[in-house]
Amino acid sequence: MFYGYAGPDGQSNVSWWLIVLRVFRAALICHRTSGERLHVGGMRNWGGTCFNWFDFRSFPKDPPLAAAHGSASIHS
Repeated sequence: MFYGYAGPDGQSNVSWWLIVLRVFRAALICHRTSGERLHVGGMRNWGGTCFNWFDFRSFPKDPPLAAAHGSASIHS
């Protein structure tokens, strides 16, 4: 899964991560069953869709959540 932050121009990514879905899902499952404290949330958009967010810094350090990380800008 790709996770990134947009730059101020809205056209570039200032930081990005490639998240390992197996590790991400396992952490969410353990969070629900063991009471681990992950910082996650969601909000409903005006169009009826939902946006879910997570703070990957709150995920366990092992196994690593990210397979790759970068901070180079990518223009679309």
